[in-house]
Amino acid sequence: MSKQNKNITSADRSDKKKKIRRVILWILLSVAIIIAAAAVSAGVAMGVMYNKGRISMSNEEIKVTAPQGVEIIDDGAEVHYNGGKYNFNKNIISILIIGVDKENLLDVGDMGYNGQADALFLLVADTSTGEVDLINISRDSMVNVDVYTPDGTYITNRKMQLCLSYAYGKDEQASAENVIKSLSELMYGVPINSYFTMDIAAVRMLVDKVGGVTVPEYTDNYSKPTGRTVTLWGKDAEKYIRERNTNVLDSNLVRMERQKAFISAFVSRTVELTKKDLMTPINLYNSLDGYIYTDIGPEEVTYLAANFMQGVANMDTYNVAGQVVKGEQYAEYDVDMQALYELILEVFYVKVE
Repeated sequence: MSKQNKNITSADRSDKKKKIRRVILWILLSVAIIIAAAAVSAGVAMGVMYNKGRISMSNEEIKVTAPQGVEIIDDGAEVHYNGGKYNFNKNIISILIIGVDKENLLDVGDMGYNGQADALFLLVADTSTGEVDLINISRDSMVNVDVYTPDGTYITNRKMQLCLSYAYGKDEQASAENVIKSLSELMYGVPINSYFTMDIAAVRMLVDKVGGVTVPEYTDNYSKPTGRTVTLWGKDAEKYIRERNTNVLDSNLVRMERQKAFISAFVSRTVELTKKDLMTPINLYNSLDGYIYTDIGPEEVTYLAANFMQGVANMDTYNVAGQVVKGEQYAEYDVDMQALYELILEVFYVKVE
């Protein structure tokens, strides 16, 4: 079984990227350890925190389904597919990263109008091997969404774009959990352990903090690359990852490519600055107060830090296969469910026979 839409690089670039990824992880772990240390200084034992984090992010009980005709055993703990036997990898941790199309993440609006999940990346980490996978998910993926009235009364479960699931939450926590519910159902019930949400204002602030980012330049309507690069700040960086031509059916796919390019450029710039000043990640993290919301606490951070102290062994990125079609009003992304299931087996399972 081959991996779906995997971004393959040359051997030389792969070695370089692995080194960058290890530096990136050390940056994140530096922040993590500081948070954990603060909790320890408050009288919480590190061992207790580690165990609480492990329990919080464990996948001991799962309920993963499969396409019709696929044999599953013990609620998906074991799968027989195309002559192969697969076991669910209980060492897996998954974190959904949500970029919200909203100026102020903590400014709660009415149900159905509370912002949209414009960028979605599922980070899947194997604590036993140090391998990390990043799955890029289209905001237009058609999913089942729980819909509520403005006063919070449940109405129905309706088929719509995944991005809209965020809108139907009474606050930032309920919105993120609604996205996870819809996405997990789409992905055959695979567990999503935690989430990390960020608003659009954070992008402008972070880009200015690092002194701009250099990315592939696109035409004025952001439809195709020019072959040149450009350094962007604040508002221009926001437009780069946000704008698209809604008259073009597959414009979100082009935007997703720009978003990946932006993330790569921002990370590279952060690594460059950190080599000069080790306080860079700490300063960036502190500046995010009020721009982000997450259910990852000191316990989870301690657990992640302990398991990834040696860095990331390997990182692969994927796109969820599918097709853009014209809906009644807007573009819809019909996910190739068979290809998605094979991707789930590749990322969340271990082939044993």
